[in-house]
Amino acid sequence: VDASFFYTNRLISERGRLICSCASGYEKDLVDIIKTNCVESFGDLKPFSEAGRVCGRCKKDVVQLIADTPVDPEEAARIKAEREVARKAEELAKVQRRIDKFNALHPKNMIGSDNLEEAIKAFDMNKEYSRWVSMITANMRLHPDYEPLVSHGVEQLNKIPIIWLELADCSGNSEGFIKSAHPKVDDLILKYISLDYHELLMAASGDQSESVLDSIIKNDAGRYILMVEGAIPMGLDGKFLRIGAKGETGYELLKRVAEHAAAVLSIGSCAFDGGVVAAAPNPTGAVGVAEALGREDIINLPGCPVNPINIVGTLLHYIMFDELPKLDAKNRPEWAYGFRVHDNCERRGHYDLDEFVLEWGDEGAKKGWCLFKMGCKGPYAELNCSLVKFNEGTSWPVQAGHGCFACGLGKIAFDKYANQRPLAEEDIPHENKS
Repeated sequence: VDASFFYTNRLISERGRLICSCASGYEKDLVDIIKTNCVESFGDLKPFSEAGRVCGRCKKDVVQLIADTPVDPEEAARIKAEREVARKAEELAKVQRRIDKFNALHPKNMIGSDNLEEAIKAFDMNKEYSRWVSMITANMRLHPDYEPLVSHGVEQLNKIPIIWLELADCSGNSEGFIKSAHPKVDDLILKYISLDYHELLMAASGDQSESVLDSIIKNDAGRYILMVEGAIPMGLDGKFLRIGAKGETGYELLKRVAEHAAAVLSIGSCAFDGGVVAAAPNPTGAVGVAEALGREDIINLPGCPVNPINIVGTLLHYIMFDELPKLDAKNRPEWAYGFRVHDNCERRGHYDLDEFVLEWGDEGAKKGWCLFKMGCKGPYAELNCSLVKFNEGTSWPVQAGHGCFACGLGKIAFDKYANQRPLAEEDIPHENKS
């Protein structure tokens, strides 16, 4: 065994530590982990290592080190608590610095920290607002201690100019967004998000609206966030979609606005990879935002429609941490797309018991059995629909009796999943019915 090769190509854990005693330099780190976390066995070290298998000799050394290291549970708890307090304080300070930065800017709608409470009372939405902040905080996987900062972050959303473009779409995501109930868009969200350009909502039209757009691009270059709804037709040099008095193609408009945006978010499945607009035979040559721009830094929020919570949560993360949330391999926020619909479905128990709806209206349908054999693609879908639901958490498609067709996966859902009854169970990723 070439030990030098393994050392050079070793995998370091997220904490920057390698759980291995091949080199004496790691022994101090290992002892620190043992003492701080009351490690009693070799298996207890698993959460602290991504180094893979450990050779027999190393394991023997580590086991001996665990046996020789005295552990004081009270001292370990104290050290752990101190480190957690320091970590949280550092993170909160980072968030506060970000908020202070935005406080230096002038709010466009004149609602700031001085009259936030008064504004909320005027809307008679104090309880609803607090509940909404708690829900957003939880869904972003943040500790409840962050609720005041999330609330403050919402207050600062009006400091960021937002351009919302609608290209080849049905406006479904916009409709879902404006029907957000906690808080209502017309009562609160639009008071905090500086939604300066949205063709569906803005009063200006024609040349007036184009002047608004040009003004934002010029005056807020590098600061505004671009949110794109809908696919981009690329066929016939983009001529399938022309917008405005100048006849600008959707692609030309997207490219022009995206060039100076601080961040670009694709809203919905059509903006993700073309969605239903790009479904076969796709005569318009529709593609998603990332493909049209040839960029890998586009933040994708697929869904048909995307849940408003996922939109607002992503914006809040950007406000609070001065960075976009952690993304998966498809550039989707992990906090919203790190779940498999199947695993959190209220009908999952029926799947495990082989209790399936076989025909619409049969006895299983009346009893709320699993819809997998009717074509539900929950086992393939990665989305938080079954957790946050829609319409104030009232329901979602599967709860209402219609199978999921994995709209969050983009056009494959419309080309394949939406048109087929169950696929082979062996194709289900990571399935374990035990």
